[in-house]
Amino acid sequence: MNISVLIPTYCRVNDLDRCLNGIYSQTIKPAEVIVVVREDDHETLQYMEGLIPSDINLKVALIAIPGVVQALNRGLQEVSGDVVAITDDDSEPYVHWLERLKLTFEQNPEVVGVGGRDWIHQDGSIIDQEADIVGKIQWFGRKIGNHHLGNGRAREVDFLKGVNCAYRTVPLQEIGFDQRLLGNGAQVHWELGIGLALKRKGWKLIYNPAIGVGHYPSQRFDEDQRNEFNRLAIRNAIHNETMIMLEHLPFFNRAIFICWALLIGTMSSPGLLQLFRVVMKRDAKAGTRFHAVMEGRFMGYKSWIKYQKLAGGPHR
Repeated sequence: MNISVLIPTYCRVNDLDRCLNGIYSQTIKPAEVIVVVREDDHETLQYMEGLIPSDINLKVALIAIPGVVQALNRGLQEVSGDVVAITDDDSEPYVHWLERLKLTFEQNPEVVGVGGRDWIHQDGSIIDQEADIVGKIQWFGRKIGNHHLGNGRAREVDFLKGVNCAYRTVPLQEIGFDQRLLGNGAQVHWELGIGLALKRKGWKLIYNPAIGVGHYPSQRFDEDQRNEFNRLAIRNAIHNETMIMLEHLPFFNRAIFICWALLIGTMSSPGLLQLFRVVMKRDAKAGTRFHAVMEGRFMGYKSWIKYQKLAGGPHR
């Protein structure tokens, strides 16, 4: 089994250098490493040209359109391996990353996607808390991520995390990454969309905390800035989540999700009841956040209706 590695990058040369060094140090070598670079990212292009040749087949795929979805789809065109392992440019894969991914795929022919824990480095320390539930969708549509906190044994999940995931190439190419998602950079929830789409086809996804990468969350260059409030970023993320959930949830669960999202929600994406909790915490942006969430829900519903009406099913 050959594994290709796919890395979308934009204006983060130091991070990319650390990431590539982690890949070069793997216990098994990848069939190829594909780095997707924007045409206007001259610093990264210059860095790639200056790399010393090695025994690893390193490819540069160029793209003019912003957004991680476009970058992933562009890179997917270049993949020749049986499996494509995806990571972010601000990661550092641990030395057994590819070896453990390969072993999991070989031992589980019914599995289409495998991922693991990302150990987040923040403020000079590593987040080492633990969580039992990872990558699951509750019956009413609430997402539980926790991929950076997962502990214990390997288990089946509903979706993986983009910084540490791998998929069988052919099924992934048949579906592709969802180009309907909003955003100019991160395009939040793309992992959710691909995970649920593959599961609908009868495949399984496995999360194993022993398959690890270091994660050094770095600066983003779009509206979705880390730890900063941005109304547009919230609206886009909620649109993406809503459209994906409505597309993949069964009818009954779909109706429950709409009710839960509008009436309850979470602290980060509040419905009516959670809005009161946010206000009580004296969040000055509570009203703006709530409005952005509701706008995103409505837009996501409209997008779902639009594509339901088109012949041929979901468009990607």
